[in-house]
Amino acid sequence: MQYIKSIKATALNRGKPRIWLEHNLSPYGFERGDPVSITYEDDRIVIVAFPTAYCHPDDSQPIKRIVAGRRRNGKDIHIFDLTCETNYQEGLRAGHSKLAVYCLDNGVLVICNDKASAKT
Repeated sequence: MQYIKSIKATALNRGKPRIWLEHNLSPYGFERGDPVSITYEDDRIVIVAFPTAYCHPDDSQPIKRIVAGRRRNGKDIHIFDLTCETNYQEGLRAGHSKLAVYCLDNGVLVICNDKASAKT
């Protein structure tokens, strides 16, 4: 598990918690336009990248999210704009104003309060 960066956990968008992750994530298995799966849990958010050729096993549930981004100074910057339901906020933040972003494995990111939450 590798620590990537910390991000603010206090922003709101229309009354719902918003997490903005902007970083070069290519070294961690993410590329602009790749489909991703995002899972919201009580104490963490898990983002999993899928290869371009990935087909969801259940065609009735297509992948709806992709890695967004932009170019800055000739480099790709990847962006995840996560607006969530308010019920996750207390468990995830637990009074912290910042969250940590970790790479568990190539193509797997975890956003949480601490290393213990990232590992489980």
